[in-house]
Amino acid sequence: MHNDEDLMASIITRAARLKERGLGTINVLHVAQELHALFPHCSEVEIKEKIKEVFRAEGIRCIDKL
Repeated sequence: MHNDEDLMASIITRAARLKERGLGTINVLHVAQELHALFPHCSEVEIKEKIKEVFRAEGIRCIDKL
C-alpha cells in the first residue's frame, strides 16, 4: 500500500518532469485521477489540492477544468 510520503514524492517528481519539459500549465484533474488510482486512501480532491500546492510552488500554472 502506498502512503502519503509516496504520494508527495510522486507529485514532486511529476512537477520536476513538467519543468524539465518546459510545460508551465497542467490540468490537475487528470493528474489527480491518475494518482488516485495509485493512492486510493486519498480522495481525488485531497490529491488535487496537494498537486496544486506543489505545482504552484514550482511555478506551474494549474487548471482544474474538464
